[in-house]
Amino acid sequence: MDEVFEGNRLETGVLQRARRWRDAIPGLVLVDAVRVAGSPLCVGMIWLTIGLHHSLLSLDLSRHGIPLTSWIGQPGPQSGFPWSTPPWTDLPPLADVPPGSGAGDSALAITLGLVRLALVGLLWLVPSAIVARAGACYVAGRPQPFSWQAREVLRRFRVLVTVAVLPLLAVLVLVVAMTLLGCVGRLARFPLLGWVDGLATLATLPFAILAGLLAVGATVAVPLAIVAAAIEKQPDAIDCLSRGYEYAFRRLVHLAIYLVAAGLLVLLLVTFGSWLASAATHLGGFAVRLGSGSDSMATSLAGPLAYLPLALGVTTAWGLAGAVYLLMRLAANEQEMEDIAVTEYEMRPPDLPSLHTPEPEQAVAP
Repeated sequence: MDEVFEGNRLETGVLQRARRWRDAIPGLVLVDAVRVAGSPLCVGMIWLTIGLHHSLLSLDLSRHGIPLTSWIGQPGPQSGFPWSTPPWTDLPPLADVPPGSGAGDSALAITLGLVRLALVGLLWLVPSAIVARAGACYVAGRPQPFSWQAREVLRRFRVLVTVAVLPLLAVLVLVVAMTLLGCVGRLARFPLLGWVDGLATLATLPFAILAGLLAVGATVAVPLAIVAAAIEKQPDAIDCLSRGYEYAFRRLVHLAIYLVAAGLLVLLLVTFGSWLASAATHLGGFAVRLGSGSDSMATSLAGPLAYLPLALGVTTAWGLAGAVYLLMRLAANEQEMEDIAVTEYEMRPPDLPSLHTPEPEQAVAP
């Protein structure tokens, strides 16, 4: 044999390595993630969370009592869902507060707004992570029962909270720094120190831009970090956030393409949910009105059904978030989409190598 072994000839090129359509076009896996919308447990959990969310938004924290069932019998979301607006819109307009007037009331309003945001964030943290993990498992071809998904997410609750809180703390630190620079600007009131105001403004500019980048990037980075914390084998809050911000800013074209495709799928499910809710409202309303002889039961039935399209849309969106994260991880790190934590063996910490301790030599008798 005159031939020299040159190593295994591995397949190269996309077409030679393709075994399925999703190998050649990875974006097709988004369709697999839509399967979460067919899970009654996932949709029901998100449906109930939306109702509690509505109750918290309508809750007057300055009074006693929590109307957890206030969303039943309400007309439901109208055009322009409030859930599509950025979360910081729930805070009072800070720029409209006159300096030096009503400081106590303004501080109370800001505090209550932050408390409401914290409650809403905690309310959504676990359900969204469960649905995102379910969507990622469907994409990876390794689906799990709902109880296993919930148990694993609850086991990672501390990492999820850290992921959600760290960007907020970073922005607050920058806000405090800008506040201190604003205090320095007060020196401009004294003679010969008018230039301090302009200098403080220039010093505030990079802090304001950085705070804006953290806040805007968090709208994409935090959901992706939540997915990472829910599916990675050994999740770390800093690593999850760094992945999220990297995918948001350094892979913007890939992210935009996947988000547009995911948005079309969400719109399709919301349209289907609207038809379903309309049919259920008319048929159910006719039946209960015929049986009870009044409109009260029909009105109460129409309230929860009005949230069904939104429940399907939010469930699909979080399931697609799991798929988008795996696609972005594949594009950035070339990590296979099947590489997620499913079994107990995959989620345990790696074993450290054992050190061999030599036994002491026995003394030899003379």
